[in-house]
Amino acid sequence: MKLSIIYCLFYAVLFTTLAFSAPMPSWNPITIEGTVGEISWCPMETAKSNPGSWGSARHDRTFPAHYNVKLSDIVVPKKSHPLDPHYKNGDTIDIELNHEEDDGYLKRGMRIKVVDYRIGGDEGGTWTFFKSLEILY
Repeated sequence: MKLSIIYCLFYAVLFTTLAFSAPMPSWNPITIEGTVGEISWCPMETAKSNPGSWGSARHDRTFPAHYNVKLSDIVVPKKSHPLDPHYKNGDTIDIELNHEEDDGYLKRGMRIKVVDYRIGGDEGGTWTFFKSLEILY
């Protein structure tokens, strides 16, 4: 009898934890092309854990250095996973591109192609990844 109560408590805690953590749906890798508009660079950041929080917020986190880029006149191949029902070819979108230094690698007006761009995360933060970045002109 005691063992079944322990199992019930274990599963109750497990399902409650899963119900309160909220991972965001990650994008399937997509290739996106656009013109760099506004751009800023952010250094690596660390965030301390938040006791009592769920997901990655319970742990110390590191966010890599990155560019915040506003891409305009975007082109997303039809075979790619759609970004969002609100985005269409020709629109503008904000993306983060991991880059270790503020070295001017990307500049306003460049046309770039980001291959296999992905976003994932939860209440503790958002992380982005990409396979490669091509400067088209």
